[in-house]
Amino acid sequence: MNIDTSMQGRPFYLRTTDENGVPTYSEHTVWDGDRFIQARMTDAAKLNADKGSTKATAVPLTREQFERRV
Repeated sequence: MNIDTSMQGRPFYLRTTDENGVPTYSEHTVWDGDRFIQARMTDAAKLNADKGSTKATAVPLTREQFERRV
C-alpha cells in the first residue's frame, strides 16, 4: 500500500498574543503553513482593529523556540 505523503500534515508551531499582549503557544498540524500563518495574522489584525490595540500578533516558531517558549 502506498501512502500519498503530499496529503500528510506537518507540525506548525505558533505564538499568538491577545489584545493585552498575553502570549499563547500552540502546536498545529497543517497542510499549508503559509496559508495558516496568513490566516492567523489576519485574525490578529482584526482583533487589534476591533479592540483598538496594537498588541495582538501571530508569529511562527521553530520547534526549538516552541519547546523553550521563547
